Order: sequence, then structure tokens, then C-alpha cells
Amino acid sequence: MIPLHISLKGKKIVIAGGGTIACRKLNALLHEKAEITIVSPKVHEKMEKLISEHSLEWKQKEIEKSDLASAFLIIAATNQPHINQWIGESASENQLVNVASNADYGNIYLPKTIKKGKILISVSTSGASPADTKKIAGAIEDLISEELIEAIEIKHKARRSLEP
Repeated sequence: MIPLHISLKGKKIVIAGGGTIACRKLNALLHEKAEITIVSPKVHEKMEKLISEHSLEWKQKEIEKSDLASAFLIIAATNQPHINQWIGESASENQLVNVASNADYGNIYLPKTIKKGKILISVSTSGASPADTKKIAGAIEDLISEELIEAIEIKHKARRSLEP
């Protein structure tokens, strides 16, 4: 695996599941300007609020193969590991799949991201320990000062002014 920062703008994302893990994944993707669909018979109240606030599509049902067909990115975050595994196995080889319950059934990890101004840092333990990932990211985030954020912004503007 290699780290990759990818634009999801306009891409179709399917999140299977409605619990706290699915909600956390949704929260990480909300500001990417993607077309997000949640497929789950029920959702956590925080997730229901996000669905309403962001006018997202929510299919109140069990996931089916047809729900996966047009997705660019699939998040399998149900509370049923065998369903998550089925989702990972049902996706096409050209789809990105994150399986929350067992990373080996997917082909991507969703890292913890730190975004401050133009600075974007990804932190991952390759699915081994989400708690440690969060701890490491917190330590890194503390190193990013306002001065550094401003300096990077100035360099970004200067670089863009040189482009044709």
C-alpha cells in the first residue's frame, strides 16, 4: 500500500451501515463534495442529523449488490462482519473499498487526516489500531503552528503566480 491523496469531488460514495463507525467515516468525507449515499435500515441519531443537514440520500434497507454498482468508493461499516466481507468481495476490481471490520477484505484504508490550511497529513496504522492512529495524529497536529500554516499559504500563492 502507498499513501494517496485523492479528490472525491463529484464521485459516488456508498456507505453501508448506520452506526458510530459509519458515522465517523461519513464525517470524514462530508466536505469532499462527493455524492454520498448511505444504505442501512437504521442509522445512529448523529448520522441521521448529518444526512438531513447535508441533504444526503439514505436508502433505508439492507445493502444489495445493485447499490454498489456505480460507486467509486464503498465503505463497508455495518455491524455485521459477514456483510462487510460480502461487500468487499462483491465490489469490482475498479472500485475502492474500505471494510471497517477487517481491512483485508478491502483494498484501501481510510487514514486519519489532519488538515490545516494547505497542509494535509495522513496517519495510518494499516488498520491495526484506530486508537493509536488517533493518538499519533493528535501528536502530529500539535506540531503544526499558525505560523507554519501562514508560511505554506504564502508559498502556495507564490507558486500559483508562476504557473502559466
